[in-house]
Amino acid sequence: MSEVGVVPVRAVAPGSGEMISVDVDGTVVAVANINGELRAFDDTCTHKECPLSEGRLVGLSVICPCHQSRFDLQTGEPLNGPAEKPIRIRGIRQDGDVLLIDH
Repeated sequence: MSEVGVVPVRAVAPGSGEMISVDVDGTVVAVANINGELRAFDDTCTHKECPLSEGRLVGLSVICPCHQSRFDLQTGEPLNGPAEKPIRIRGIRQDGDVLLIDH
């Protein structure tokens, strides 16, 4: 598993409820800091390809802004539809002032 340093730590504030999107080798990946717990996942909803980073976080899940599909950010599995396929969850870790995301 290789990693790409793409995000300065300060870009993702803990507890803000906000997500950012970054390019990881041609794939848009959303990054969130949920109360100090970093999460990275493919930013595209598996239902209609809407950007999940424009949705909202609820606990350890993300809700798509287009049709309200909800995904578990630990497993990627949809918790409710209309999406039926999971999103890809990526490994993420902090290395100094940079976040490293698996690609």
